[in-house]
Amino acid sequence: MQVEVIVSKYRFGMIARRWGALWVDGVILWLLPAIPFLTLGESIYQNTLWLWIAVIFSYIFIMEGLLGWTIGKLLLGIRVVDEEGKVPGLLKSFIRTLLKIVEANPMLLGGGLAGIVSLVSKKRQRLGDMLAKTYVVKREDVPKITPPEKSVEAEPSFVGVVRSINEPELNP
Repeated sequence: MQVEVIVSKYRFGMIARRWGALWVDGVILWLLPAIPFLTLGESIYQNTLWLWIAVIFSYIFIMEGLLGWTIGKLLLGIRVVDEEGKVPGLLKSFIRTLLKIVEANPMLLGGGLAGIVSLVSKKRQRLGDMLAKTYVVKREDVPKITPPEKSVEAEPSFVGVVRSINEPELNP
């Protein structure tokens, strides 16, 4: 079954899983820089803030790109896949993560925007998924995904005529 068919059947429960995964990851990503802040002090933390921002971004980007999940997604039984049902790879994950910064921003209802968009979109995708051509599916649905059929376009007749003139037939 193609991934688009599978995700089109998802309802609010999938949005709840995605939101839950976002919050689990949010707690992890909040604790990650909080520990050095509490142990090293504010001045050292402030001087290395760019490093912590890179670590937070990389956690999502690398985990989803190479594994198809973050710890939050793993715990809630969901995966990120491409249109063929495979791990999306780093480029698609990079695109998703860049848009997640806006869509899942705590100042924008903590993922509410992403939830609304994915709830109303036909393919249950948030904006980052649409741009990256990725989908979030239930873990148990991953083996059911079949790649989309590749359409073979016919060669335009003019090109075929030119080719037949330039490529003489070989007679054995």
